[in-house]
Amino acid sequence: MTTALYNKTVTPLTQVLSTRTLGWLIAVLLSLYTIPETGWSDEVRLDAYHDLMLSQERPLSTKELIVLYRKLGNIGQGSEIVAKDKFKLGLIPSFRFENNINGGNPTGPLILGDAVFIGDPTFNKKSGTVADLKVQLQGRFLVGLGKYADLKFTHQVATSLHDRVSFHLNLLGGCYHHFVRSWNYIDVCGMKSVSSKALSSDDSMSKSLSFTRLVHTNSYGNNMLTLGVGLENDDGVEQRHYFIRLNNKNIAKTDPSFTVKLGELPKRFLSLDRSFEGRFNLLYNETLSVNLYARYAHYKGGQILGFPRNETHKNIIAEIPIAQHVIASFGYFETDSNINYFDERGPIFGLYFTNFEF
Repeated sequence: MTTALYNKTVTPLTQVLSTRTLGWLIAVLLSLYTIPETGWSDEVRLDAYHDLMLSQERPLSTKELIVLYRKLGNIGQGSEIVAKDKFKLGLIPSFRFENNINGGNPTGPLILGDAVFIGDPTFNKKSGTVADLKVQLQGRFLVGLGKYADLKFTHQVATSLHDRVSFHLNLLGGCYHHFVRSWNYIDVCGMKSVSSKALSSDDSMSKSLSFTRLVHTNSYGNNMLTLGVGLENDDGVEQRHYFIRLNNKNIAKTDPSFTVKLGELPKRFLSLDRSFEGRFNLLYNETLSVNLYARYAHYKGGQILGFPRNETHKNIIAEIPIAQHVIASFGYFETDSNINYFDERGPIFGLYFTNFEF
């Protein structure tokens, strides 16, 4: 995400913060307060490969073989009986705390050198508990042996339980996965998202090209390594980034994953410099597990009236099933900026109902 902040002639705080700045803040907050999602195709692809490698270690029962054939069919690696196009329609309701419901400005004065800017309180951000509903349509289209395309459309609506302020997000994304040989893939992906709040909006697009290789490590687990390059466009400002991702599937079901991303910096725009994120499952028994997610990101290159702006974002989230279809999410986030006006920190919590599929 990127932000344009450079204008020597504007002094009111409501104009110092451009629409792109507010949109960028919305995107960051949405990423903080939404349970991170794992790629649908990556889950199925690595899961099928892991079970296939286990079948070479020991004989499978009839039930296990049927499950394996279905998993392979989901990625075009099975017979025509199981290799079919698939569609999912899901509803995901939740209740969570939202730090910026209306897309407003941070509270307090903006201090730049000897200048102090006081904003109109009408445009300050509001926080509180929201009721959220995500409607998600997913489709998988099998093209050939190991070649398939994924398509996902999401419409998300959230409403404050206190003052009925609403905001929404529309997302359309897709990926084409081309099987080369020996469990090597070329992946081409794209995504378009539009979010809208009472005081601001954000329009972004991204596309990526990556190479993925699945590797059998040992009888304990299997890995999926992805190397790629991507291009993001946020309100007309483009940034290229490079990423590496490692997913692991193991018999202990901890299934860790790690992603490192490096970004090229456009001039005078607050942009991602580097980020590190990871997931890890703590499995206490067959019915209780805790999913841990952590992210560190550094942004730099921004300017406000000629003053440089750099930021560091940190957040950690724990997801704990508390009922058959309910997941509780707890965590903490922190934004540390060289301009104190943008500093933020606080708790993350929410109740998420598991996907109801049709």
